[in-house]
Amino acid sequence: MPYLSIIPAAAVADGRLSDTHIRVLCAIGTHTNKLGGNVWASVGTLAKESNLSERTVQRSVLALVECGYITRTERVGRTNLYEVSLQSLPPVTAVTPPPSAVSPPPDTGVTPSGARSSTISYRFVRPVRVSMRR
Repeated sequence: MPYLSIIPAAAVADGRLSDTHIRVLCAIGTHTNKLGGNVWASVGTLAKESNLSERTVQRSVLALVECGYITRTERVGRTNLYEVSLQSLPPVTAVTPPPSAVSPPPDTGVTPSGARSSTISYRFVRPVRVSMRR
């Protein structure tokens, strides 16, 4: 098995993809040419290289096609032809919580009973030179 895999870096950070999808994409990426194309590895080969079942690889390929990371060309009587999309993909929109869930509660100026003042005092100590001679 090759030591390198050609995949788009954006796929690693894409929240839509699971670890399984990334493993399948890496298995496909090990068979690409420099441009990301000409992958004719069988589903069985991809399953073996990614330590997954053939059915799981088939589902992952569908998800990778839907997300735009690979294209699949079906060939009658032969294995499918895959191509890893190395072109710039549309940006993935991150799901962010509404601002009310992120902002801290307003400061009421009330401290709990028995709490100390928030004033901090510092004590500076002059450095001392120590000689190790005897």
